[in-house]
Amino acid sequence: MRSNSVNNEVDMEEKIKKMKHLVCKNKEEIKKVNEIITEADKLLYKFAVEDNDYNKYSSIDKESHLYFKKVKNTDVGKLSLIFHDSSKLEKLIRVIWDENGTKKFDPHFIEGKILRVYDKDLILIQQSYKGTLGNEGRYFYTLAHKKKINSESYIITCVSLNVNDNNKKGKSSFVNPFISSVNSFSIDIECDQEIMNSSLKKMFINLSGYYIKKENTSMKLTYISSIELDTSSLIPQFIIRKIKASKMSLLTMLKNNI
Repeated sequence: MRSNSVNNEVDMEEKIKKMKHLVCKNKEEIKKVNEIITEADKLLYKFAVEDNDYNKYSSIDKESHLYFKKVKNTDVGKLSLIFHDSSKLEKLIRVIWDENGTKKFDPHFIEGKILRVYDKDLILIQQSYKGTLGNEGRYFYTLAHKKKINSESYIITCVSLNVNDNNKKGKSSFVNPFISSVNSFSIDIECDQEIMNSSLKKMFINLSGYYIKKENTSMKLTYISSIELDTSSLIPQFIIRKIKASKMSLLTMLKNNI
């Protein structure tokens, strides 16, 4: 019988075989996205394992806590969850890595699509969400990377690229305050027609992702989130942080859904 980790690898390889037309063959682009994700992986890990300067925002339950801190005048959120069944590690990874896995915990999620494949553990995805700020929903492009650190731990890292999609709604580009290699790179992608015809606005992920580690019979999930929502300057920052906290807290639903 194959282990779950082997099954996951086989499943992803089979998935890629069906998406050969999405495999990137541009060597310069591949080199640049690997440079970006290497920088992003290191910072995500640092934000996840270090507790410096975080302030507790709320406790969802006695084992689930949410924190925020400012880095370069930018919000960084950190959610810590405990799962009491470490045998579900591979299943948890599988849900998080799936471009539509967010459906299991976020009722605002619409759809995820893989747009480009760099290798089986490095992809470019597009995801869209119903609005939580008035009637405006959001969509974004993000480079996503899955890395097995050792037999006990994984990281999954997400960071937005500057994508020229010819959609005039919202900001066309952004400056990442953390990942400098993002700011000297852009790619062209044709915007999904459904998004073009919708009221969805583009948002950007400065850095987000998961550090998941087995701890005896349990496992600890640490979620990091720093997102540029492209909201009106009239909305107070405490309201924006409240919205971010509410979105992050939805991850606790995974404790009952895997």
